[in-house]
Amino acid sequence: MTNTLAHTIAVIPGDGIGQEVIPAGIAAIEAAARRSNVSFTFTPLPWGCDYYMRHGRMMDADGFDRLAKFDAIYLGAIGAPTVPDHISAGDLLLPLRKHFNQYINLRPMRLLPGLSSPLANRTPPEIDMVCVRENTEGEYAGVGGRVHVGTDYEIAEQTGVFTRHGIERVVRYACETAQSQLALAGVELRVHLDGRLPPIEADATQLELVLINLIKNSLDAMPYGGALTVSASEIHTGVEIEVADTGSGIPAEMLARVFEPWVTSKTVGQGTGLGLAIAREVIDAHGGTISIRNVEHGGAVVTIQLPRVAAIPLRREA
Repeated sequence: MTNTLAHTIAVIPGDGIGQEVIPAGIAAIEAAARRSNVSFTFTPLPWGCDYYMRHGRMMDADGFDRLAKFDAIYLGAIGAPTVPDHISAGDLLLPLRKHFNQYINLRPMRLLPGLSSPLANRTPPEIDMVCVRENTEGEYAGVGGRVHVGTDYEIAEQTGVFTRHGIERVVRYACETAQSQLALAGVELRVHLDGRLPPIEADATQLELVLINLIKNSLDAMPYGGALTVSASEIHTGVEIEVADTGSGIPAEMLARVFEPWVTSKTVGQGTGLGLAIAREVIDAHGGTISIRNVEHGGAVVTIQLPRVAAIPLRREA
C-alpha cells in the first residue's frame, strides 16, 4: 500500500473575486490529488472585509496561532470598498506576510497550449516567465505616515525600505528558481557574488536590462544545454561583472564588431543585432567598460567593469 502524503491547508477566500477563484482552485487541487499519493484537508476561515464589518477586526485575535498549525495558507483576495485599504492591508494581508516571513511573491507566467495570447503570434515556448517580487520590504515595510492631520497643509509620506538582507534573500531565491527552470533545459546556472561589493552609482533598471540581454544571448548559444556563470567581484577600480557560457562562442570575423549596431551571429528572426550595441551605450554612460572574448574550450565571456562611488572627503573647519 502506498503511503499518502497528507497536508492541512488553511483557506482564506477573503473578499471579492477571492470568493469565486478559491473554490475553483480547490477543485483543481483535489482533481490533481486524486491522481497522486497526496491528500489535502482544507479548513475555511471567514476573515476579510465582511468579517471586519461584522466584528470590527480583520481576523480573530488568536489568528496567527491557529494558522501556525497548518502546513500552508491558501489566500484569495483582500480588500473591499467598505473598508479602507490601510485597515484591510494593514490588519490582515501585511501582518500575515511579515509574521510568517513570506518575503517572496512568486508569479509564474505561461501561455498554455490551446490558448491564444493578446501578444500577436506568440507560442507557449515564447511566454514562459517567472516573476520573483519582494513581498515584505519596499513599499510593504510600513514606514511612513501623515503629518498635520486635518489641516490645510496635511501631508502623507511613505518610504520604501530595502535592506541588504532583504535584497540578498530575494536575489538568491530568484537564482535558485532560475536554476530549477534552466535545469529542465539542460543548463547549469552558477552564481558567484562577493560578500561585500563596493558601492557604485548606477541606474538599476538599465543595468538589469543589460544583464537580461547578456543572459539571453548565452542561453541562445546553448540550445543543447551547458553551463551559465554569472559573477560579481570587487576590483581596484570598482565592480567587475562577468556572464560566461559554454556555448558556440562568437565567430572570429564578428568578434571585433560585435558591439556595432545590426551585427549579429543569430539566424534571421532570432535577433536584431542591437542588444550588445545598446549594452555598450548603457555601460559607457555609467563610466564603465564592456568587452567580450571567446574561451579556448568553447563559449564566450562578457566582462563589465563599473567604477566605484568616489569617496567624499570630510570638510574640516580651519
